[in-house]
Amino acid sequence: MGAASAHRDAEETVPVEPVGELPVFDVDRLLERLSGDAELARSVVETFIAGFPNMLGALESAALRGDSQSVRLHAHSIKGAAANAGARSVQEVSFRVETAGSQGDVALASNLTEDLKKQFELFRMTAEELGWLPYNTRGVSA
Repeated sequence: MGAASAHRDAEETVPVEPVGELPVFDVDRLLERLSGDAELARSVVETFIAGFPNMLGALESAALRGDSQSVRLHAHSIKGAAANAGARSVQEVSFRVETAGSQGDVALASNLTEDLKKQFELFRMTAEELGWLPYNTRGVSA
Protein backbone atom coordinates (compact mmCIF):
# COMPACT_ATOMS: atom_id res chain seq x y z
CA MET A 1 0.00 0.00 0.00
CA GLY A 2 1.45 3.37 -1.03
CA ALA A 3 1.60 6.48 1.12
CA ALA A 4 -1.24 8.13 -0.83
CA SER A 5 -3.47 5.11 -0.29
CA ALA A 6 -2.65 4.96 3.42
CA HIS A 7 -3.37 8.69 3.75
CA ARG A 8 -6.70 8.29 1.92
CA ASP A 9 -7.66 5.33 4.16
CA ALA A 10 -6.82 7.35 7.28
CA GLU A 11 -8.96 10.25 6.06
CA GLU A 12 -11.92 7.95 5.43
CA THR A 13 -11.89 6.65 8.99
CA VAL A 14 -11.73 10.05 10.71
CA PRO A 15 -15.10 10.60 12.37
CA VAL A 16 -17.09 13.70 11.49
CA GLU A 17 -18.09 15.73 14.53
CA PRO A 18 -21.79 16.25 15.22
CA VAL A 19 -23.21 19.76 15.37
CA GLY A 20 -23.13 21.02 18.96
CA GLU A 21 -25.25 19.02 21.33
CA LEU A 22 -27.70 17.87 18.67
CA PRO A 23 -28.02 14.14 18.11
CA VAL A 24 -26.91 12.99 14.68
CA PHE A 25 -29.90 10.64 14.44
CA ASP A 26 -32.77 11.32 16.82
CA VAL A 27 -34.55 7.97 16.69
CA ASP A 28 -36.83 8.77 19.63
CA ARG A 29 -38.07 11.99 18.03
CA LEU A 30 -38.52 10.25 14.68
CA LEU A 31 -40.61 7.48 16.21
CA GLU A 32 -42.59 9.98 18.27
CA ARG A 33 -43.46 11.96 15.13
CA LEU A 34 -44.65 8.78 13.44
CA SER A 35 -46.66 7.42 16.39
CA GLY A 36 -44.15 4.64 16.98
CA ASP A 37 -44.49 3.17 13.48
CA ALA A 38 -40.98 1.74 13.02
CA GLU A 39 -41.70 0.45 9.50
CA LEU A 40 -42.82 3.89 8.35
CA ALA A 41 -39.84 5.47 10.13
CA ARG A 42 -37.44 3.14 8.33
CA SER A 43 -39.06 4.07 5.01
CA VAL A 44 -38.71 7.80 5.78
CA VAL A 45 -35.01 7.35 6.63
CA GLU A 46 -34.34 5.31 3.48
CA THR A 47 -36.20 7.84 1.32
CA PHE A 48 -34.25 10.73 2.81
CA ILE A 49 -30.93 8.99 2.25
CA ALA A 50 -31.83 8.04 -1.31
CA GLY A 51 -33.07 11.55 -2.17
CA PHE A 52 -30.35 13.59 -0.51
CA PRO A 53 -27.85 13.51 -3.41
CA ASN A 54 -30.42 15.06 -5.78
CA MET A 55 -31.45 17.70 -3.22
CA LEU A 56 -27.80 18.51 -2.58
CA GLY A 57 -27.09 18.74 -6.30
CA ALA A 58 -29.91 21.26 -6.76
CA LEU A 59 -28.56 23.29 -3.83
CA GLU A 60 -25.02 23.27 -5.18
CA SER A 61 -26.23 24.25 -8.67
CA ALA A 62 -28.12 27.20 -7.23
CA ALA A 63 -25.03 28.28 -5.31
CA LEU A 64 -22.86 28.03 -8.43
CA ARG A 65 -25.34 30.25 -10.27
CA GLY A 66 -25.26 32.73 -7.38
CA ASP A 67 -29.02 32.36 -6.96
CA SER A 68 -29.53 33.09 -3.28
CA GLN A 69 -33.31 32.60 -3.36
CA SER A 70 -32.96 29.14 -4.90
CA VAL A 71 -30.25 28.35 -2.35
CA ARG A 72 -32.71 29.31 0.38
CA LEU A 73 -35.50 27.19 -1.10
CA HIS A 74 -33.34 24.10 -1.66
CA ALA A 75 -31.82 24.37 1.82
CA HIS A 76 -35.34 24.72 3.25
CA SER A 77 -36.38 21.51 1.44
CA ILE A 78 -33.37 19.64 2.80
CA LYS A 79 -34.08 21.00 6.28
CA GLY A 80 -37.64 19.66 6.17
CA ALA A 81 -36.63 16.28 4.81
CA ALA A 82 -33.91 16.00 7.46
CA ALA A 83 -36.40 16.88 10.20
CA ASN A 84 -38.77 14.21 8.94
CA ALA A 85 -35.97 11.60 9.03
CA GLY A 86 -34.63 12.53 12.48
CA ALA A 87 -31.37 13.85 10.99
CA ARG A 88 -31.00 16.65 13.52
CA SER A 89 -27.46 17.78 12.66
CA VAL A 90 -28.31 17.83 8.94
CA GLN A 91 -31.41 19.84 9.79
CA GLU A 92 -29.33 22.40 11.73
CA VAL A 93 -26.72 22.86 9.01
CA SER A 94 -29.51 23.15 6.42
CA PHE A 95 -31.01 25.91 8.52
CA ARG A 96 -27.66 27.72 8.45
CA VAL A 97 -27.48 27.37 4.65
CA GLU A 98 -31.08 28.59 4.36
CA THR A 99 -30.26 31.62 6.51
CA ALA A 100 -27.21 32.43 4.40
CA GLY A 101 -29.37 32.21 1.28
CA SER A 102 -32.00 34.47 2.86
CA GLN A 103 -29.28 37.02 3.57
CA GLY A 104 -27.93 36.79 0.02
CA ASP A 105 -24.62 35.29 1.19
CA VAL A 106 -24.14 32.62 -1.46
CA ALA A 107 -20.42 32.27 -0.63
CA LEU A 108 -21.24 31.32 2.97
CA ALA A 109 -24.00 28.99 1.83
CA SER A 110 -21.59 27.32 -0.55
CA ASN A 111 -19.00 26.86 2.21
CA LEU A 112 -21.66 25.41 4.52
CA THR A 113 -22.62 22.78 1.94
CA GLU A 114 -19.35 21.02 2.72
CA ASP A 115 -20.43 20.71 6.35
CA LEU A 116 -23.86 19.63 5.16
CA LYS A 117 -22.29 16.77 3.20
CA LYS A 118 -20.25 15.72 6.24
CA GLN A 119 -23.27 15.78 8.54
CA PHE A 120 -25.30 13.78 6.04
CA GLU A 121 -22.56 11.18 5.83
CA LEU A 122 -22.42 10.98 9.61
CA PHE A 123 -26.20 10.50 9.69
CA ARG A 124 -26.05 7.81 7.00
CA MET A 125 -23.28 5.94 8.81
CA THR A 126 -25.13 6.19 12.12
CA ALA A 127 -28.38 4.94 10.60
CA GLU A 128 -26.49 2.06 9.02
CA GLU A 129 -24.68 1.17 12.26
CA LEU A 130 -27.99 1.20 14.15
CA GLY A 131 -29.54 -1.18 11.63
CA TRP A 132 -31.92 1.31 10.02
CA LEU A 133 -30.71 0.60 6.50
CA PRO A 134 -31.24 -2.69 4.68
CA TYR A 135 -27.88 -2.67 2.91
CA ASN A 136 -24.61 -0.80 2.72
CA THR A 137 -25.47 2.58 1.20
CA ARG A 138 -22.94 4.82 -0.41
CA GLY A 139 -22.34 8.26 0.97
CA VAL A 140 -21.93 11.63 -0.63
CA SER A 141 -18.41 12.74 -1.48
CA ALA A 142 -17.34 15.42 0.92
